[in-house]
Amino acid sequence: MKTMFTIKDIARLSGTSPTAVSFVLNNKDQGKVDPRKKRRILELIGEHDYRRNRVAQSLKLRKTFNIAICIQGSLGQYPIVGHYSHYETLSQIAQHCHQAGYSNDLIQVDVDKLPDPMTQELKHHHADGFVFLNWSADALRPLLNSLEERQIPFVSVGTPLADSPLWVIYDRAVSFFNGATYLLDQGLKKICVLDTLPNSIHSASKYEAYQTALQARGLTPYPPFRVSSSTMKSVLTTLHELLRTVPDVQGIILTDNAFAPYIVAILEGKTIRILGFGDAGFAQMCAPRLSYMRFPIEAVAESAVNMLLSRLNPVEPVRRSQQRHQCELIVQDT
Repeated sequence: MKTMFTIKDIARLSGTSPTAVSFVLNNKDQGKVDPRKKRRILELIGEHDYRRNRVAQSLKLRKTFNIAICIQGSLGQYPIVGHYSHYETLSQIAQHCHQAGYSNDLIQVDVDKLPDPMTQELKHHHADGFVFLNWSADALRPLLNSLEERQIPFVSVGTPLADSPLWVIYDRAVSFFNGATYLLDQGLKKICVLDTLPNSIHSASKYEAYQTALQARGLTPYPPFRVSSSTMKSVLTTLHELLRTVPDVQGIILTDNAFAPYIVAILEGKTIRILGFGDAGFAQMCAPRLSYMRFPIEAVAESAVNMLLSRLNPVEPVRRSQQRHQCELIVQDT
């Protein structure tokens, strides 16, 4: 019969205390447990296949050890083209929750309901906390107000709100500015923006960042070239319009990588630098390879989960925490 190991057993074998083992198990060991002792604790946990008794913990702490990930509407409203990062972020949030010992529910919220009925519906899921992924500010704000009144922990991912304490986002504006600056530093002066995401709430901030970067160098920005729909035909029509309007264009910045493989293939052989933005999945499909600004998906997901855990398991008073993560510039050989 297999021996069941407890926290006290792991502490005894590692030469530490049950408190140190608990810190490691709950990802609270930073600055509290010596890294060498942490490695030994983890080795023993793996060696003896230690598992926490979640049923006992749930009864003792009155927790479900479940974190709900809430999306606005249904998954069917998020086609993979233009929303690849939405699914990647969702997956990474779930992975970090799992690593912290929490399971997940995916809740598709009907935003046509009033905030109080929506809040009651969320409470029925018996989650310890909620992650709201890529909501519109108008839909999210009244719901969060209702949750705060009921002291239900939450964190927003992708939606910055001045009156909300916990959120984490991609800093698209600063990242786009950095991308435009990179092309300018390469000596390019005639740079255009090809917006392949119609009706995106982020289009304006990206274009303003592009304008700021060019004007800082004494250059006149070109108007944005925007597709009318998320189709290959619309992208091709808009790209041809760009090339007719600016026949000597030197650089094109894409607002999203969804159509990047198609655009790169069409422009192959032309002396035009293309800089993508966003999702790594589509960028990796490009031939020749695409330089692009990559979403820091894992960093955003980890920050969001850690924010929520700090409210679920407070070691010290919770402070307002608002984080902006910039994209990483991935430069390919040209």
